[in-house]
Amino acid sequence: VKDFVVQENISDDLDYADPVSLGGGTLASSGVLSWPAQTVAAKSSVTETYTLQVKNPVPTTPAGTDNPDGYNFVMTDVYGNTININVAKPATVAVAQTAATSLPNTGPGAGVFIFAALAVASGYLYFRSRLLVSESAIAIDYAGKNGGDDE
Repeated sequence: VKDFVVQENISDDLDYADPVSLGGGTLASSGVLSWPAQTVAAKSSVTETYTLQVKNPVPTTPAGTDNPDGYNFVMTDVYGNTININVAKPATVAVAQTAATSLPNTGPGAGVFIFAALAVASGYLYFRSRLLVSESAIAIDYAGKNGGDDE
């Protein structure tokens, strides 16, 4: 094969890693790594290598728009075979996911308790005011029968 160009799309890898060595290749802004055209003889193979270094710290949010679902913390390469390299999640991401998936339990128990407490307090105040009205009427009636004088 004449003028065979080896290309590898490493855009997914670039979310988590920076290029250290491109092995003679050039990296396009689209994340495609290309090596110069070469002639490949029959029954022979071509090997091209590149080196990436995982970023420190590992980013927690995507820098580009190639992954709309956010980071999946997996670097995937597909060139003949699929290779998935898992990237360790930073501690801050794990905490944020835990907090987002476990909401406080405020089921019907809390609502029923608050309603019952308000009902008891309202009932107490209502019947207490009725008792005070009754006692006031008795005191007024007693004072009226005795002429209002205690002398």
